[in-house]
Amino acid sequence: MNENLSTSEYKNWLYDLKLRIKRSQIKAALTVNSELIVWNC
Repeated sequence: MNENLSTSEYKNWLYDLKLRIKRSQIKAALTVNSELIVWNC
């Protein structure tokens, strides 16, 4: 990938990437917690 991004485009891309990572982490944590609840009941 040899694209030239402007500073604002890069900031938007980085913000979006961080948001997607955080959402994935939350989703994974919820899945694990749900499994733990099922096993403890």
